[in-house]
Amino acid sequence: MKRLRTSNQANHVGSDKKDLRKIIFKSKGATMTLFKDIDVVNASVRVNALKALYPDWRGEFVIIR
Repeated sequence: MKRLRTSNQANHVGSDKKDLRKIIFKSKGATMTLFKDIDVVNASVRVNALKALYPDWRGEFVIIR
């Protein structure tokens, strides 16, 4: 069901399109986009999980705009 906003309602706190991030993997000469259009909190959780799952990968998981 779609909600209609009336004049007496507070502003809805939602995800802002300009505040979305990408997670990339950078290695020696290569860069791969792993995830895109995710918010800051989910990006940091995913990077920490990827670092725990793949500790032997030679490269970095980076969060960018």
